[in-house]
Amino acid sequence: MKEEEEDVSTENLRPGYGQFLARRLWQQNRFTLIGDVDARSMDELMMFLITRLDEGAKKLELYISSHGGEEDHARGAMALIQTVKAAGVRVSTIGLGWVGSAALDLFMVGSKGFRLVHEFTLLMTHVSETSVRGKQEARLRLELDDRLYSRFTRIRKDRRDALAEEGKDWFFTAEEAIQLGIADRLISGIGIEGRIPTDMMGGVADG
Repeated sequence: MKEEEEDVSTENLRPGYGQFLARRLWQQNRFTLIGDVDARSMDELMMFLITRLDEGAKKLELYISSHGGEEDHARGAMALIQTVKAAGVRVSTIGLGWVGSAALDLFMVGSKGFRLVHEFTLLMTHVSETSVRGKQEARLRLELDDRLYSRFTRIRKDRRDALAEEGKDWFFTAEEAIQLGIADRLISGIGIEGRIPTDMMGGVADG
């Protein structure tokens, strides 16, 4: 019965072999976000979090390789990640290749100490809201961003404000992400912070 419920929860998410792999990963408490942050991908992520929590999982792994996308959809998933963490579940986030914009926000809210980034990853954040419709929305979005960055990073508000005035996006390396408090540990060719894992994909969240 338990397996049938998992089949139902993933049957409409990804076609063909991708659906089979997604189901296998879900059963192993792993989720991959590859591509855009949009309504579909965030629906998948939120279903993953809810079903895994319902099944009693204590450790979840979220692998991220995404340029970002729609921030409003990401905010719901971010709130749910926080809720799952509050329920005693460890959510490890693993950044691979590219983690930008809304995808970076998702990466940052992983459990402290378990936000891992590969050494060949480029990260980016927007520091100015250029697509909002009005001044009130812009102000509220910036306030939420300030709260996010102050809680999950060591980036000072005056630094973000200076970049926002210049209208620039902010790019940084994996090593810089660790210095800024965005990530906690580096995945390199010799392992995680010099430790060689016996099973790279299965053990990154167990260090």
